[in-house]
Amino acid sequence: MAYGKIRVDTLTWDNSGTPTDVTIATLPTAANPTFTGAISLNAQGDFRYYDSDSSNYVGFQAPGTVSSNVLWTLPGADGSAGQQLSTDGSGTLSWSDATNVQAASLTGTTMASNVVTSSLTTLGTLGGLTIDGDVTFTGASSNGLWDKSADAFVANLTGTASIATTVTVADESSDTTCFPLFATAATGNLPPKSGTNLTFNANTGALAATSFTGNLLNCTGNAATATALETARTIGGTSFDGSANIAVALAATATALATARNIGGVSFDGTAAIDLPGVNTAGNQDTSGTAALATQFTVSANNSTNETVYPIFVDGATGSQGGETDTGLSYNPSSGALSSTTFIGGLTGNATTATKANSVQVDATTDTNCFPMLTASGATGQKAVKSSSNLSFNSSSGALTATSFVGDLTGDVTGNTSGSSGSCTGNAASATYASAVTVADQSSDTSCNVLFADSATGNLSVYSGSNLTFNSSSGALTATSFVGALTGNVTGNCSGSAGSCTGNAATADAVDTTATSTDSTHYLTFVDSASSTAGETIRMDSNLTYNPSGNFLTVPVLETIKSQEAYQTVTHSSSGGLTINLNSGNIIYLNQGANATSVTISSATNGKATSFSIIRKNTAGSALSITWGSAFKWPSGGTAPTLTNTSNAIDILTFITFDGGSTIYAIKTGTNFA
Repeated sequence: MAYGKIRVDTLTWDNSGTPTDVTIATLPTAANPTFTGAISLNAQGDFRYYDSDSSNYVGFQAPGTVSSNVLWTLPGADGSAGQQLSTDGSGTLSWSDATNVQAASLTGTTMASNVVTSSLTTLGTLGGLTIDGDVTFTGASSNGLWDKSADAFVANLTGTASIATTVTVADESSDTTCFPLFATAATGNLPPKSGTNLTFNANTGALAATSFTGNLLNCTGNAATATALETARTIGGTSFDGSANIAVALAATATALATARNIGGVSFDGTAAIDLPGVNTAGNQDTSGTAALATQFTVSANNSTNETVYPIFVDGATGSQGGETDTGLSYNPSSGALSSTTFIGGLTGNATTATKANSVQVDATTDTNCFPMLTASGATGQKAVKSSSNLSFNSSSGALTATSFVGDLTGDVTGNTSGSSGSCTGNAASATYASAVTVADQSSDTSCNVLFADSATGNLSVYSGSNLTFNSSSGALTATSFVGALTGNVTGNCSGSAGSCTGNAATADAVDTTATSTDSTHYLTFVDSASSTAGETIRMDSNLTYNPSGNFLTVPVLETIKSQEAYQTVTHSSSGGLTINLNSGNIIYLNQGANATSVTISSATNGKATSFSIIRKNTAGSALSITWGSAFKWPSGGTAPTLTNTSNAIDILTFITFDGGSTIYAIKTGTNFA
């Protein structure tokens, strides 16, 4: 037995000689093998014919089970357009025209799924046909469709359908408006009709029409055409059912009422006339309605009801008079007030709108806007009372206000006064010159104006200026400039001799600072000398900046003498995400005691190169993993390195990012340090 490789351009196998087994395990794709004899593909193997770029193929495959061997012989030439391969039943294939399926080709009652409906041009007589789906019927004038999903035949039909002798009627007991069907004749093949004036309420069972003709049986309610009462009634002792008139028997010779009745308190049975007290005999008669001429009537007290009533009066002082009222004369029992448009004669008490009163009732008030009462002229006599808008009184503060006062004043005066100053006692407001004023404490107003005069002494006018203000809350005095020596803290720029300032003034060796984290550019200040000599000038350079948000110091050239970088220690003791904040240090000493399912790097600034290193120590002494995530890019095909799982073993990894941590380039710089 020899083993080795056969290298040929064309391999031909001929089994006409002595049978020999040849196995081809690998056939190059560029080879063109030729086989003479049968080719067997076992286990349902298939022939595959790939397209030009070998991406997809078509092929042939044997069925899963073959009961007996079948071999098809192809035709020797191509057929005509539209022809199909047909078998003769013995394995020989030939080209033939497409067959039009006739009725004779349909067997049984079910149409095969491969029968195309367009090929059914003529049909014989079918004993039965089952079609799974919708069927459409077309004709010269009518179209029909059997809708499988609706289980109904839908069509536009003309002509007379088969005459139905019965129809299926469904029970309907809830619809309130139904229309009974009727025909235009008693017999015959007639179309059903309905009318809007004939309805039926299936819920109540009521049949409604504009009119009913004929006898009605079993009617409820008043039958319009009833000719007799269902139950007769007795009238005057005679039965009456409504079918005919009746004669009521009356006692023509009755001399008395069967039952006596009282009239005005006197019994009357009709046998004799009666006498009524106060009518045709002496006495009083209880009557309802209007008594003809009453000499007295009953009055009830009404002392407290808050209502308007009207007193009754008559036209004459004596005699039979008709009672009258007037809407202009009313009385309220609750207040006791009698109201009229005019009263004539002397009145006693408090009169409303009295034209002449010897005294009036005065009530106390705290109203801030009152008007004193005045008379037109004269100190005595009957005068009209008046007031004036330029004379008012505040009853709450006790202040009397007028446009001017004439005469001596005692007390404090608000406003300007004229006349002799000697006639005023107390603090006269119009004092031309005040030697003292009352000052109120003000410690909260943030914007006050300082008062000053034109000269140091004398009777001077008081002024203020918008460029001299005082904040009484903070105690700060603000002016456009200060001249002279200052004591205390100064806000703003100072000019003049430094020697004239005491305290923290312009040359103070300390300044107040305020913390900020704003994402903006700030400029660092410096002085020319390192000595503590006073008078150094504070300077800055536009190339020396600092951003508090990212903690970035920008320097054109940085020279360092020595480098000692701070590091941070991170302990990861439970399985979960690992977060590293570079603000705490770019050297991370990681004590890993559990799996890290993710790694998040924070405080790396986008657009700045940020490098950091992780010194990872395995504190568990077992296999631990770190899932770095897609942001970390590793060399050698992008596979993260395997870390040392020996107890207390140390691996060192180095990282750099330029986009704030979205992409981090990583490399393992050392492993398994003892």
